[in-house]
Order: sequence, then C-alpha cells, then structure tokens
Amino acid sequence: MIGAMRQMAGLSERIGSAVVISSITVYGDERGRGSVIQEEPDGFPPHPAPVPETQRTVPAGDRGYSTLKAALERELTAAGDAPPTALLRAGAVHGPRSRLPRELYFVKRALDKRPVRVPAYRGESRFHTSHSANTAELVPLAARRPWSRVLNAADPYPPTVAETGSAIDPVLDHVCETVPLDGPATQRNSCQGHLKPPRITRTWPNTDRPVIRTMGPSSSCGPLPPGSERLPNSAVPVS
Repeated sequence: MIGAMRQMAGLSERIGSAVVISSITVYGDERGRGSVIQEEPDGFPPHPAPVPETQRTVPAGDRGYSTLKAALERELTAAGDAPPTALLRAGAVHGPRSRLPRELYFVKRALDKRPVRVPAYRGESRFHTSHSANTAELVPLAARRPWSRVLNAADPYPPTVAETGSAIDPVLDHVCETVPLDGPATQRNSCQGHLKPPRITRTWPNTDRPVIRTMGPSSSCGPLPPGSERLPNSAVPVS
C-alpha cells in the first residue's frame, strides 16, 4: 500500500489529480486511541458527534487496518500536492454484491423465519455508513477539483441498527419481536471460559457511542444524486 503511494508520488507530473480511499476508522480520541480498542472493556473510544475531518487520528503503524490507513494518509500528506490528492474517509461500506454485507444479521434471521431478535444497546448503535454508489459518485467530483484535502465520504443519514432491521423486514416479508438489551450482546465461549462479542460485530459494529461524521467539506465537491432513486433495490435509502 505504502509502496504504491510512493510510486504515485514519483509519477506526479503525469497525474493531474488523485483520489484515494481511506477510512473513518483513522479517527482517534484525545488519547489517540481508535476503533482497534472496540472489543476492550471501554468499547469504542469517545469522539465528538459529529466528527470533523480535523479530528485527531490514530498513530501510523502496522498494528491493524486503522493504523495502516493512517500510515497511508501520512505518506500522501508528506507528498504535498505531488500530485493533488483528495483523501476520502469512507465509513461502514455497504451496497450491492458486497462480500461482507452489513445487513446479513437481519437478512439471515428473516430467511430463517426467526421470531425474535436481540440487538445490543437497545438497537441504538449508529456507525456512519457509506454506500458504494455515494462514494463512487464523490470520486470524480473530487477529482475535478484538484487540491489536497481530506473529505468524509459517508451517507447523508446513518441509520441505527434498529432502523436498519425495520427497513429490511418488510422487504423480506418478515415480522419479528425485538427484545433490546441495555448493554452489549455477548455469548459464552465455553472453550475459553469467557465472554466474547458475537459474530454480528464483524459486519456491523455495536457501540453505545454514536460514530457520526460531518459532511460539510464533501458537499463543496458538488451534489450527490439521490441514492434511493438510483438504487431502487436498496432496502435502506442512502440519501
């Protein structure tokens, strides 16, 4: 990843503008901690809501996805305008043909005709989403205005976990009872004798702290087309 960015910088005279996808997981709290601590006792680090592009980021490194993305950003920032680069910090990416669908938890339970679901934190977890169509539209808009900057590339409205389930149920003709938990959802790991988060956390983060980003600077690139009109098969409107 870093090697590719250095190669791009070396060809800057032949590149009019570059747009690079980063991630909102690079944001850290006042101590520089990022989403890598989400499964620790304190859960997600506290962020302002919404989080601006000027928010502190995690240290660059190779500890995980977030620190690698931070290292990528540092490399591009150090290159200045060689070439002019827009960094798009995407949220929880979702869209057609995803290999890791965020909605799988709800879809699987609906297909299995399960009568009850038990969301953590009362179903109020909100982690800012980024529909692939919205991000794809932002790429050429940013490229046509070549200067180096950071943009939050996220959906205009991030639904809560409960809102996502409510949108999917009628699409799949499913009716179920929701029994919300006040705290985190855990399951017993009988082999190791301790509690661990269930598999849902791998596709849709559960947190008692909202993870929402500002979208002001992104709007300067131009208007995004309404995703709900462009994507009639989407269960959750994205614009």
